[in-house]
Amino acid sequence: MACYSADGSRIVCAGIERIVRMVDAESDEILFSAHNQDTIHAVLYIPDDRVVLGDRGGVLSIFPDRAASEGKSPEDWRSDQRWAGHDSRVTAMAWLPNTVESGGTNGQLVTSDRSGVVRAWDITRTVHVQVIPSSVQFDYSVPCAITPAADSSKILRGGPNGLCLISMDADTGPSCCLPDRDITAVRRVGAKGRVVVADTQGALTSLNINTPQTAKSVQVFSDRPIEQVSTDTDGNHAVALGPEGLLAVVSLVDSAVTLSLTDRSASAISPDGDWVVTSRRGTNDLEIFARDGMRSICCVPAHHSTVNRVVFSPDGKYFVTTSDDRMINVWSCATWNVHHQLSGHQSYVSSATVASDCQTLATGDEDGVIKLWDLVSGRELMELDQIVEDLAGLEFSMDGQTLIAWDARLNITVLLNPPLNSTPRRL
Repeated sequence: MACYSADGSRIVCAGIERIVRMVDAESDEILFSAHNQDTIHAVLYIPDDRVVLGDRGGVLSIFPDRAASEGKSPEDWRSDQRWAGHDSRVTAMAWLPNTVESGGTNGQLVTSDRSGVVRAWDITRTVHVQVIPSSVQFDYSVPCAITPAADSSKILRGGPNGLCLISMDADTGPSCCLPDRDITAVRRVGAKGRVVVADTQGALTSLNINTPQTAKSVQVFSDRPIEQVSTDTDGNHAVALGPEGLLAVVSLVDSAVTLSLTDRSASAISPDGDWVVTSRRGTNDLEIFARDGMRSICCVPAHHSTVNRVVFSPDGKYFVTTSDDRMINVWSCATWNVHHQLSGHQSYVSSATVASDCQTLATGDEDGVIKLWDLVSGRELMELDQIVEDLAGLEFSMDGQTLIAWDARLNITVLLNPPLNSTPRRL
């Protein structure tokens, strides 16, 4: 990708090798170059000949103009502003002039990400001054959260109209509860119909879908949406991820937030509730904490790029991490070391889930390729190609006989009895 300066004399270009270069448009001479921590997906010139980069990890960087870099070698070009702007890949950027007068700036930087979130920024303070709602947030026919129900013939789907239970076998309409909630995430807990749901107001609610009147809520973030949730097997503890990398460890028994962290991305709590695995935004490392007191156990390098998913096996013996580097790491919870490193995806791996037998791992990439693996041996079992375009999520049913996949627009595809019968059904 590339863009011209305002006067057309210079070109800024970037590619998959994470190098950004400023080139003289006439002579092709490289004026400056810099290495970015992650793959660059958007480049933009803004006033004063500054250059903005947006990468796969959602990080935004602003590089100074040519005059500010005079006297330096081409390799010494460095960003003077860098912040975690989004929770997923930056897809587009634009400059809106003369809309903000604060701090001497004459415009706003507008950025969007793969999830459809659009934000406007005051770059003098690197804080977003406006969140521009995406169409997905206002489309009441589109679910915002999906998970198989305890009954493997049903799917739980959350969204602005509450929590719905959808049958995969019948033509009847969905049954709904919590109609007053704008739900952002759903997690199934156990085999008796209990679920934990998150909403745009920053609350976690634990309930049984058969008796929703027994719902019990805890306020995690004040009027800020919860974007991801991980729970232990018994639903006693949860980890909630919010905007700008906010992370909260929550006791669902006591309805209390026990600890908060900042600047986090992919995170999960172990099935027994004893461990929290999390990555810091914009880094390639994993940090492992004991949940009780959040005592740090270790910090280890995990991937060559941003960690975007952490998933535990149901028995708690392993956890899986995926990354933009297209690798899947299977970790031993006994040693906190990598047990297997799996390769084969040709684009960045966005989804992972482990079946209830603790033997089968499913992973999916942004090209829609789904792979099934033997979790213990690391052997690839099957590749399913062109099942779902722009894959956004995967999850096994409780009995492990159904794999649910959904795309970025949250259209649902059902794969029955993987890997024996991979015929897809779409809901």
